[in-house]
Amino acid sequence: KLTRTLTLEGRPELMDHCLYKQKKGWRNLSDLSPIMPMTASIDLLLDIAHELFEGKKVIGVEGIAATRWLAVEEPKTIEIDVDYDGKRRLKINIIGHFVGTVVIGDQYPQAPQARFSPLINARPSAIHADKAYSEGWLFHGPAYQSLTAFKAVGDDGIHGTIKTSKIPGALLDTVGQIAGIWIMQATPIDRYAMPIRIRRMSFFGPRPESGNVECDVRVERIRARDVRFNMELSHQAQIWATIEGWEKWRFECDDKFWQFLLTPGSRTLSEAKDGFTYFEREIITDTLSDDLARRYLREAERQVYQRLGKKRQSWICGRVAAKDAIRNYLWSSGYPHDIFPAEIWIENDAAGKPVVSELPGGIPLS
Repeated sequence: KLTRTLTLEGRPELMDHCLYKQKKGWRNLSDLSPIMPMTASIDLLLDIAHELFEGKKVIGVEGIAATRWLAVEEPKTIEIDVDYDGKRRLKINIIGHFVGTVVIGDQYPQAPQARFSPLINARPSAIHADKAYSEGWLFHGPAYQSLTAFKAVGDDGIHGTIKTSKIPGALLDTVGQIAGIWIMQATPIDRYAMPIRIRRMSFFGPRPESGNVECDVRVERIRARDVRFNMELSHQAQIWATIEGWEKWRFECDDKFWQFLLTPGSRTLSEAKDGFTYFEREIITDTLSDDLARRYLREAERQVYQRLGKKRQSWICGRVAAKDAIRNYLWSSGYPHDIFPAEIWIENDAAGKPVVSELPGGIPLS
């Protein structure tokens, strides 16, 4: 059994992989939730294989599955099990978070020829690569902003260009970003998707150190809750890697919620009716309730939320409506800036009545 300790001091790039958008310069790491990308976990598995079998080549990774976010807002020590089959496979388990089987060999196999057919109904991407990050389509900060261009998008896939990076996991993370951009353009709802598993990656050489990597993506399967892709990655006109069965889980997300996810500082989820503000949903699942809590509440408020048990769902709906009402009022009164929900702090007084304790930008409460 191995251990590794992950810290933001040792891995500062993880601050550019935060799940939740907050005001620029926001200091509470719990409200931002920096997490290890799935592809950085893959890189960790490759590093372990290289350490244990110096001189061998990693020629593949199979059965990749992420089970829980590896959050690193505080130093985190992870335990790792390695099960070697005595031949060429190492099943490596980051206990409680991630698992995959690394395949080693004496030499890289010969690179195959490109196998994908041309994109069906190829056309320019409606999302421009040079605006994918700045307009909020992708949440990644500078360390993971490796997407440089889209050659085309089609009914069955997308082709993008990635600049190489020394950041662990950045190149492969961008592969996932490109697949995510296809989902955003191809599906009218549930466009918010995150990677959960990969059937197999095959490598035909070392990771490219310079230049660009061409990423050709094809859809293998699309269903209500997931999309599965295959990819071919080329460097210097030769296949460097192939990926089979990259699966992304689609979260419930209508268009209004999607627009809020893109720019939460300038969008609301609530509706104004007859002088009141309402946040209503036919069904509020535990998953949606917890997600709203992460996007609308600061850490101190989430501690209250967690203590409420079965009342949490109705309580968070009230907080969403209240914070949206305050934001709309401030904007209508001439406040010129974006306002993120966590900038507004609502507490309860001794009688249980909600009271605003803090407003953004130093706005006085009275």
